[in-house]
Amino acid sequence: MLLNAGVDFRINSDFRPDGYHPLSWQFHLQDSLTQQPYPWIDLFAAFKVQSFRGFIRYENLATTWDKTKVFYQTARYPQPFGALRFGIAWRFMDGNQRDESETPNTTDGLSPIPSSRPIGPRGGG
Repeated sequence: MLLNAGVDFRINSDFRPDGYHPLSWQFHLQDSLTQQPYPWIDLFAAFKVQSFRGFIRYENLATTWDKTKVFYQTARYPQPFGALRFGIAWRFMDGNQRDESETPNTTDGLSPIPSSRPIGPRGGG
């Protein structure tokens, strides 16, 4: 079993986030809103057991102790509060793997020998 756990921490200085106009789908410069420094903290754990992998992640941990501050990556569109994400991946192994000691059915070692019987209803491929 392989286990990775950790913290992802990001903080930025104050900046003016871009504005967004949804009708034209365009970002534009604005100077009415200034984003103050905001700590963005994520906790994560990932594990792997043979062919099974999984992870769990809690994003924006700072919202658990300060619910008054809001982070704006885009002006007037607040980033979501804390969220829990998880995922799994499971690779199924095929038990019908070819044995390397078998010789392939080829004449030159590159292409298979064509079959003498038809493949499709008209004899084509």
